[in-house]
Amino acid sequence: MRPLSAGWPRATPDHALRLIRLFVVTLRLAVALRRRYALNFAGQALAVLAVFVLLWSGVRIGQDKFAWAGDGTATMIVNFMVFTAAMTAFSRVSIEIVRDSMQGTLEGFALSPLGLTSVLLVRTLANMLLDIAFCVVSVCVMMLISGVWLPLRLHYVIPLLVITVMGVQGFGLMLGGLALVYKQVSSLFVFCQFALLGLIIASREQQWLALYLPLSGGARVIRSVMIEGSHAGDFSAPMIVGVALNSAAYLAIGLLVLRRFEEAARNRGILGHY
Repeated sequence: MRPLSAGWPRATPDHALRLIRLFVVTLRLAVALRRRYALNFAGQALAVLAVFVLLWSGVRIGQDKFAWAGDGTATMIVNFMVFTAAMTAFSRVSIEIVRDSMQGTLEGFALSPLGLTSVLLVRTLANMLLDIAFCVVSVCVMMLISGVWLPLRLHYVIPLLVITVMGVQGFGLMLGGLALVYKQVSSLFVFCQFALLGLIIASREQQWLALYLPLSGGARVIRSVMIEGSHAGDFSAPMIVGVALNSAAYLAIGLLVLRRFEEAARNRGILGHY
């Protein structure tokens, strides 16, 4: 057990092994929770597909002129997949922090040998992998519903999705840090939803967004892979490296902000309060 005033855990081989074990256990727990609450998970899946059907119907009625759809149903499917993965990853961190605070487990994470920040980060990564797997399956269902079939190159799409969503995870960690101090931050979700949607749509025309903002660069590359049939070799190394560095930078900033809010919550004595 570590005191609440402890800083970052030291990077040692034993610490790395504990992180790996934590990741495996967290991944198994996330799968078990989805199986245990299968009805709730099925409801979420149906809600996602219902929104897609509404958008797809609107695209057909509007003769493919909606900004969300870009050039048509194919672009809408890819954009919707990226948006769903990004929004789920973004919102899950703060939602689970509020839930942990209500259940009384948040302070226990802070007292663990790994520390609160490490536990939250590992849990976020584990949930992100499951959410991306859900998005890939959803895309297959969307293609079945719409009759538009895209080349789903999983060996390209999944790594690109992971890299792309990692940048959004940084904002999710920032929101999670706010939840540590202010507890209720759900009102920010609506604004963030529109912001993420805007980044995906604007990345089609405003290429400079890919250099400075998260999600945009990765969304452009994923669209090229799934719609235009591009391969990894078709992209320049600076483009792929730029997307990876962009996501890594926002993730690092998110970790730093989360750490600062964690220290503020410790100093105020409200880390385990709701």
